[in-house]
Amino acid sequence: MTGTSLIPVAILGYGCRFPGGVSNGPDFWDLLRSGRDAVVEVPPDRWSAEAYYSARQGIAGKSLSRWGGFLDRIDEFEPECFGMSPREAAFVDPQQRLLLETTWEALEHAGLSISSLAGSRTGVFVGISNVDYGHVQSLPTHQRGLGPFTATGSSSSIAANRISYCLDLRGPSMSMDTACSSALVALDIAVKHLCAGQADLAIAGGANIILAPETFIMFSSAFMLSPDGRCKAFDASANGFVRAEGAGVVVLKRLEDALRDHDPIQAVIVASGTNQDGRTGGISLPNVDAQEQLLRDVYSEARIALESVGYVEAHGTGTSVGDPVEAEALGRVFAASHSDGCPLYIGSVKTNIGHLESGSGIAAVIKAILMLQYRQIPPSLHFHTPNPAIDFERLRLSVPTAVQAWPNEHPATIGVNSFGFGGANAHVVLGEFCPGLQTYGSRQRQDRPEATDAKQGSHYPMLLTARSPEALTTLAQSWTRFLAEGAVTDTDLADMAYSTFLRRSHYRHRVGFAATGIAEAQAAIQAYLAGESHPGAYSAEAPHRPPHVAFVFCGQGAHWYGMGKGLLKEEPVFR
Repeated sequence: MTGTSLIPVAILGYGCRFPGGVSNGPDFWDLLRSGRDAVVEVPPDRWSAEAYYSARQGIAGKSLSRWGGFLDRIDEFEPECFGMSPREAAFVDPQQRLLLETTWEALEHAGLSISSLAGSRTGVFVGISNVDYGHVQSLPTHQRGLGPFTATGSSSSIAANRISYCLDLRGPSMSMDTACSSALVALDIAVKHLCAGQADLAIAGGANIILAPETFIMFSSAFMLSPDGRCKAFDASANGFVRAEGAGVVVLKRLEDALRDHDPIQAVIVASGTNQDGRTGGISLPNVDAQEQLLRDVYSEARIALESVGYVEAHGTGTSVGDPVEAEALGRVFAASHSDGCPLYIGSVKTNIGHLESGSGIAAVIKAILMLQYRQIPPSLHFHTPNPAIDFERLRLSVPTAVQAWPNEHPATIGVNSFGFGGANAHVVLGEFCPGLQTYGSRQRQDRPEATDAKQGSHYPMLLTARSPEALTTLAQSWTRFLAEGAVTDTDLADMAYSTFLRRSHYRHRVGFAATGIAEAQAAIQAYLAGESHPGAYSAEAPHRPPHVAFVFCGQGAHWYGMGKGLLKEEPVFR
């Protein structure tokens, strides 16, 4: 094992793109909690599923499966946002593009100004293994189109390096391929770099995009894929995994530094570790003893009370060999600590969205973050008859088939498993962020303090900015939807004002408004979108080198400075 870090690491933010139209945390949680299955037939814009499909096993050149988890509009990208020419972007693997987009969104979610990171010791750690885009470009029918950007556009090593290059990050930058455990191994390495002081901030994640049928054919010949396109983890009818695509990124910082900097904290990484199966009956066959040893090492070295772990997000591919081995390893470690209380719940996000392969670990981590925040366990799909090869009663394991409240009063703690088909294993332990709690995995839980009410009657200024008028309109529309969802109330206005001014990057095109409540904020944004004037809203275009933005409160009114052209002097925004 590579060793377990004992310094807690905070997850500040995340960004994601998953099957089922998922592009953010609320979307993902809605899919998980409602028990939706995002697996579909292979879209016709990828290849003809009918041409490559055969229901009979062992047919040369044919896939046993015509199903998968797919993203929409993977050809859409805004290269100028990342300082890239449209000509170069055409050669850049969609996996690299998705990692750029989700990194940007994760940093925004973390409340970090993109421009402030230039030159910083920010590390980038990416799990990636698929080379479909490079393969497609190299086909004989496409070789005349190979160009100067093909090598960098299709190389897996560039997946991490491009993020560092685009954002001018100076910390470690590496891509890694351990097959299905790639993203979780990348996360473990990121944590260790932070704990060793080799980076001050880390970006970790993974991606997978499916563009060609060849891997379907290879996996079908090895009888790995589910013929009916359903991942039935731990069920008696489990008959293989379902290929899927997507991308996800998390932003990490040492917990003590995050608390010092007043960063938002989504969850805490308490411990992580990796090991290898060694020699087994076949290179793709798992080793229950190695999996068990990894779990024991991670939890014992971090001194985590096993009874505090309420759930493990399993690798759970839905294969006849992998599921019983993983369940046995988990039971050996956790059964004794869960003998008197409720069993250990296990599930797999692959039952919802399919197996993201090199990106699967980060999908599992983001699911775990949401579970910690909501303190709920969503259902694991397609579980009807327990696999007879798994002794659920002896192992004290249970697969949830409906939404459940968190099973105990401990600070919520979740383990995440990920295994590569070459034997590279990884495990990460996430804990619920409880301010004032120093020991994660302990027996006591302290609830978050209640939010401080905004000062009644105060006018709080907000600032929305974007690179183009069209992007600003889209941003304003997203704010309208966000405010209408009812997720925030008038008491959140102070935090929202702080975040829009001091926790986001500012761009040339801007709209600012002041409000005493959510309804007033909605009215100001809607007026802007309708092209109407509003006493509390201003829109402006800043110069190419915009001045620093600052604001002050003046009694019952608010003022801001330097919002943009025509507003370079002190200007009251609301009286």
